[in-house]
Amino acid sequence: MKYIGMPLGMWLLYTKAWIIPGTEDLRPYITAKDKKQKWIMGTVGMALIAAVLSGIMAMIRCMSLHKS
Repeated sequence: MKYIGMPLGMWLLYTKAWIIPGTEDLRPYITAKDKKQKWIMGTVGMALIAAVLSGIMAMIRCMSLHKS
């Protein structure tokens, strides 16, 4: 077992117990490009969802103020 340093003081435990014999040519299972794309899409997606929900709530509030 060995430890690989990660940003912000986080540590990742790496062990060869997860290597499946005969699949060495398939590694890495998740490429850095895929990880980056997933992270970016998740971040942008969350920001977009937050903006849409905020807009809906603002419209509801605006409508309720104009009714009174």
